Amino acid sequence: MPGSLPESYRRLASFSSRVPAGTRLYDQGTVPSAFFVVLAGEVTFEVLSEDGEAEAVATAGPGSLVGHIAAFTGRPTSAA
Repeated sequence: MPGSLPESYRRLASFSSRVPAGTRLYDQGTVPSAFFVVLAGEVTFEVLSEDGEAEAVATAGPGSLVGHIAAFTGRPTSAA
């Protein structure tokens, strides 16, 4: 785990689990029951185009929170 993360994030590692590359954390338009803290690696956000194809629109790296807005507000996510 990168040394540049805050100590509080490093302590989260004891509660963490690895997610295999390519795993979808949640689908676009859903309300996740949890949020995620990226400790290592990268999360890619995708949206469905008009023709139904997934398009990458952003990424989140170490130290980023993922799915937190929808998890706390109860509003569906705008991306997968």
